[in-house]
Amino acid sequence: MKPGDTEPRIVTEQQAAELDEARRQSAAQEAAARRQSAAREAAAKGALKYLGPFGIDEHHFRIKEQSLFQRFGRPPTKSDVVWGLFNDALARERDLHNVKRLHFGMALFLLREGRDPFEHLQHAARAELLDLKASGVVRKVKIGAAGNGCDACNRLDGKVLTIARALREMPIPNRSCTELLDDDDYRFAWCRCTYLAVLN
Repeated sequence: MKPGDTEPRIVTEQQAAELDEARRQSAAQEAAARRQSAAREAAAKGALKYLGPFGIDEHHFRIKEQSLFQRFGRPPTKSDVVWGLFNDALARERDLHNVKRLHFGMALFLLREGRDPFEHLQHAARAELLDLKASGVVRKVKIGAAGNGCDACNRLDGKVLTIARALREMPIPNRSCTELLDDDDYRFAWCRCTYLAVLN
């Protein structure tokens, strides 16, 4: 042995198995972190595309990124930048239909990042109700569940409520919904129930 060399360590079979398991777990965690990072990158790109019709593009992304860097003294994550852009668009928006669309986009962004979209789905549903109410023509709504919806949503299908009651109770999105959006990898449900205007 040369000076400075360490003597090979002898381990038992049990210790070797534990080391192998620790290596496997470490590799699995690294792979999960890479998948999560890729998912967040894809979510940010998708959200920026979603914001395009609201006049937001890569130029606005860079401006927001710089603004957040100056505010917090550290580079912001892409998620933080996108979230800031959504909130800026919401603060400017007065059209309730567009408010609904923005909250829907925020919910989708959260879902794709592995976070619960329920609150923003609920904001989108509230904006839809307020938009129908503002029409002055619609006083009642009917809940429509997706054709292949879950049992919890199917129980709501066809239920008629006044807009005032729907705003009080906010039955949809359905907190008990078990439907997933497109991909079984998402951890949170995505309620597909909608409000349909009742015109008589």
